[in-house]
Amino acid sequence: VEVDNSVNGTSRTRDGVGDTTVLLHKVVMNQRKGAAFSTAFDLGMTFPTATVDSDSIDFIGNQAWGAFAGVAFTYFKSAYRLDQEFNYAAFTEGEHDYQKPVRFRANTTFAYALSPLFDIGVESSFEWNDESQSDDAENGDSFSEWYAGPKVAYKLQKHGFYAGLGVTFPLKCDYDGYSTSDEFRVELKLVKVF
Repeated sequence: VEVDNSVNGTSRTRDGVGDTTVLLHKVVMNQRKGAAFSTAFDLGMTFPTATVDSDSIDFIGNQAWGAFAGVAFTYFKSAYRLDQEFNYAAFTEGEHDYQKPVRFRANTTFAYALSPLFDIGVESSFEWNDESQSDDAENGDSFSEWYAGPKVAYKLQKHGFYAGLGVTFPLKCDYDGYSTSDEFRVELKLVKVF
């Protein structure tokens, strides 16, 4: 992560692993088995794996614990697929007396299968974060972001492997603190289903 401060002209770079999140994804309805659409639930935890020192960026990782819950829906017809996911996360206070904000995310993806191996599509990501806290006081930094853009995916369904690459751009962003939106984001997803 590179943080540039346009007010005083300083920049700060942080490399390494942040706090690690592990999610369990359980399908409860499957369209391929006759349901009208597929439905799945997510449960997960964040583990305190970040290296913390005086240069740490607490929002990325400050050795806090977290809990996640989510629900996902998928509908497909012919070569078209629509995915909708919602998730909610809450965190404990970590190092530097910092507590990450409560967070809500909604992701929507529309894809068209060019072949059994490749998909193209569009992805939309919305995120809302409440205020973080330092020393039990609110920091006045709540924000919401909505990004969308094209994506491409490579999949080996019989091996349960998926790799996706997407570029998203800001559609609507609202920041209560000093943050600003990114000009664009590049996201790489690697998924292995067991």
